[in-house]
Amino acid sequence: DGKTFMTCPLIPDFSRQQMVTPTQPYISVVPTLVVRENPVVNILCVNPGSFEIFDPYGRLIQSGQFTPGAHNAFEVHLPAMQGVYVFQLSESSGLQRTVKVLVE
Repeated sequence: DGKTFMTCPLIPDFSRQQMVTPTQPYISVVPTLVVRENPVVNILCVNPGSFEIFDPYGRLIQSGQFTPGAHNAFEVHLPAMQGVYVFQLSESSGLQRTVKVLVE
């Protein structure tokens, strides 16, 4: 019908049966709200890159490299302390992103 809609920067690619994979550079962190009892998030990515995590006081608490793993995700464990943590993400394609994660 010729209609277009704004969506996220993912383009479905049905390269495997019933599996949608991103085809453009993409980085994100999910979920952005976790509980202290299980402060685990995933960096979603299609290319490798690096990350830095800052605590609520602006101190660097963790840094490292991420690579696409199972389901294009890389698991990260945050401290079991309440607060807002800031992820600085840099992907090998040059894409950069800042994501806030709240630990309740």
